[in-house]
Amino acid sequence: MGLRGPTLTDCGAWVCCRWGPDPTDNTPSAPPSVTRRHGTADQVRWFEAKPCYIYHVVNAWEEGDEIVMDACRVKNPQHQTTFDHPLASFLAYMRLDAQLYRYRFNLVTGQTTEHALDDANIEFPSVDSRIMGRHHRYSYNMSMANEPYLLFDGIVRFDQQTGAKEEHKFGPGRWGSEAPFAARDGSTGETDGYLVSFVNDEAEGRGEINVFDASDVAAGPLARVLLPVRVPSGFHATWVRADQLQSRA
Repeated sequence: MGLRGPTLTDCGAWVCCRWGPDPTDNTPSAPPSVTRRHGTADQVRWFEAKPCYIYHVVNAWEEGDEIVMDACRVKNPQHQTTFDHPLASFLAYMRLDAQLYRYRFNLVTGQTTEHALDDANIEFPSVDSRIMGRHHRYSYNMSMANEPYLLFDGIVRFDQQTGAKEEHKFGPGRWGSEAPFAARDGSTGETDGYLVSFVNDEAEGRGEINVFDASDVAAGPLARVLLPVRVPSGFHATWVRADQLQSRA
């Protein structure tokens, strides 16, 4: 799967030593493409979709004659400067206002259908990596803080079958990292495991690891591992089992 669209750079942003899209670019095009995993260029299929901007895709899978893709679609890709900060204009490009969104690409008719799954501002999604590329039920997403910086103030588990959300907030002045799923030994399902996140506590000047039961995110962390040094707030994270590391040693 891929999304292609023209991007015109905002020359005013260059003057400020930063990058940004041209706000006057109204090109109505963001054609998604589909190709086989080991396919060739002449096998690419192009589809039409509403113009948009997407940072991260949740997952994609086959369903009958369709390819289904869930993604975090930015509601308004134009930067919004609402905070009084010396770097407000620059930071606005990094702040996200995205919602879970679904695309269906019909390989027989060539048609695209699309709609929002939820309106909460969540991003940096992950699913149980064992079923990546196959139909999933749950995604684990980061709640975007209403701050001038790109910060995660909580974890949201979204059930795409029922539309239900389960959420945990880290607390005032506490910011997390992306929370990947770590399966239990002998795990049998998408929620049979843990979510792991680095949390930066600004008041304490301390970093910690929070471990959550993926089946009950709202209950809060099962464990908090206090770290000897502070880990700065970051974006991406992943989980790798010990045996996987040893096999690559």
